[in-house]
Amino acid sequence: MKIIFIYELKKIMYRKLIFVSMLISLALILITICAPLLGDYYVDGEYISNNYEMFQTDMAYQKALNDRQIDDALLQEMQEAYAKVPLDKERYSLTEEYQTYARPYSAIYHTVRSLTGLTGNAVLMELDNAKDIYQMRTEDLERDWETLLLSEKEKTFWKEQESRIEFPMTFQYAEGYNILMSSAYTIGLLCIFIVSVCLANIFPEEHVRKTDQLILSSKYGRKHIFISKYLAGIVVAGVISLVLILFAFGITFLIYGIEGFDALFQLVYAPSSCHITVGQAVLILYSMILLASIFEGAFVMMLSEVL
Repeated sequence: MKIIFIYELKKIMYRKLIFVSMLISLALILITICAPLLGDYYVDGEYISNNYEMFQTDMAYQKALNDRQIDDALLQEMQEAYAKVPLDKERYSLTEEYQTYARPYSAIYHTVRSLTGLTGNAVLMELDNAKDIYQMRTEDLERDWETLLLSEKEKTFWKEQESRIEFPMTFQYAEGYNILMSSAYTIGLLCIFIVSVCLANIFPEEHVRKTDQLILSSKYGRKHIFISKYLAGIVVAGVISLVLILFAFGITFLIYGIEGFDALFQLVYAPSSCHITVGQAVLILYSMILLASIFEGAFVMMLSEVL
């Protein structure tokens, strides 16, 4: 079985289709991850800056806020900074006041918006203290539980999860993990698509070339050949997906940094009550992509042989 398995593995891995598909996929992943940094920022046809420089500035501001609790003091600082900006202007983000005072706190402003559901001036006018932020988030969650018709047992479970979350929340720079989460759909679809394309003709190829009767009439019989080829395909599916995922991680951390693994998941996805960090959420998400690709590969191979 070992000899046959290694032989079948080499047959699959040495196909040109694998290499071509992988190169195309790696290029698409690179474009997906770098997309927010590409191009220039224009307003009414006037050049303002390029997206990479804007990212560098925002990253520096966010790192300056690292490990600060979103409490009364930070909320007040943010509100006072935005109070200096003429928000009634259509392009207030281009004003000198915004760039000088408010932009350093823009990450806190957007985090508060996501936690409360408030928009625009409401973030500045309707929040008296940090407790209001977390109270509004709790009320939104409880309304969602009612809408989803959760049972009392389920509500109790999620309340226990909520009780494990530390308040006030601590802000952390975690842009790399944000990018990985937002790119997960593209990367996941690529993994499944490439695995399907590369494994779909492993069994039919033997029938087309008329070699099926030759290899299936060996003294080990049909069972050993089928299992070896099937297992080899599953391993290849796992390897393809793992390479694409590791490439995505490597490029992301190289560009955006590895900081923020321990950041609260709620800072990225406020409606969640799961007591996990952003880094743990990313690992879970990409583990699911890896498993999905392997199952997809197994399904495609079985379907191709049956049909």
